[in-house]
Amino acid sequence: MLQKCGLEVGHERDNSYGIVSWSMTVDTRERLCGPPAARFRFKHIFHQVRHPLKTIASFHLANELSWRYVFKHVPEMKINEKIIVRCAKYWYYWNLKAEKRAEWTYRVEDIENALPEMSRRLGISLDSQVLKRVSKNAHPRPYHIDLTWEILYKTLSDDLYDKVVSLAERYGYDVSDALAVRNRLR
Repeated sequence: MLQKCGLEVGHERDNSYGIVSWSMTVDTRERLCGPPAARFRFKHIFHQVRHPLKTIASFHLANELSWRYVFKHVPEMKINEKIIVRCAKYWYYWNLKAEKRAEWTYRVEDIENALPEMSRRLGISLDSQVLKRVSKNAHPRPYHIDLTWEILYKTLSDDLYDKVVSLAERYGYDVSDALAVRNRLR
């Protein structure tokens, strides 16, 4: 979207206007996808979040290098945990890390409503009409998991489930189904 707005922003590589990369959440000299975050001092860092069920369902497809990178930076995760537990911990702890670095957090599902604030922060005008030319299916890989709040509740500890739900609610996601599952099954 930023590229279609005319900004030279690289996806997991540096470009004249910046970088978009999940791996830059941690300030390290270690390299995963693109250059290491420690090489840069950005004027702006934005944190884009995505619904926890979608992220948890998709991150299980991460490659071994990505998992090793996450394990190094999230000590709360253990390699022998179930994949859904690891993915839930990734969503929760990685977002907390990103929040600490970022000046602003917005939901990807609300990108159109976030554009005016993004424009203001960048000091440029971003055209919302660009969104009509951007695919909503940037990662067409199948998730292989039809993840629901009930599956998550039955898989996670009560504490982790509550943390994920609480953070999702703080980000503005509707967690009424998550709360209903917890109240019904607890």
